[in-house]
Amino acid sequence: MSTESIQLLPLLPEALRPWLTLNTEFYTILCHCVGCQQALSPSIINRHLRDKHQVQIEVRKQLELYLEQWQWPYNSQSVLLPPAQLAPQPVLPIIDGFQYRDCTYKTTNRRVMRQHSNTEHNKKRLKDEKLFRVVQLQTWFREKRARYWVVDATRQSRDVNNSRGSGSGDAGAAIKAEIAEWIIKEEGQY
Repeated sequence: MSTESIQLLPLLPEALRPWLTLNTEFYTILCHCVGCQQALSPSIINRHLRDKHQVQIEVRKQLELYLEQWQWPYNSQSVLLPPAQLAPQPVLPIIDGFQYRDCTYKTTNRRVMRQHSNTEHNKKRLKDEKLFRVVQLQTWFREKRARYWVVDATRQSRDVNNSRGSGSGDAGAAIKAEIAEWIIKEEGQY
């Protein structure tokens, strides 16, 4: 086995860190600026930085070079969702919402939840607590592209994410060292 066969997530360039955060657990790039705080598909990050944050072209060129190395394409429908009831993902806001009791449907709008109950489950004129429960949600993308998961906001944010794109400090370096050591051992066996 060679080092080329293991794909490590490339570190986010320093020049991009005032705007972007790399979530190393779910291979997503997030805009952590106030008002954004959401994932960005690799195909639109450059335009987002240009139009929303007026980022200089020199910095956006660094982004283009970085994205040429990016091997984990995703969009609002393909990005992996964290398992339910875990600690919230950093950067993303925690949103009050609802989860239907008889299926996995989640929304932030009570009226939409009642509508779902009527049309999908033919349950009408029942009390809210019989149909759904109040939960805290997160989503990578917002509005029409939102796909929610339930979080346990009493838990602390998971520190497997790279809060400013440079790895998890000593933990990231330790993991890389362990992988390098494993590769050396594997190559020695053949």
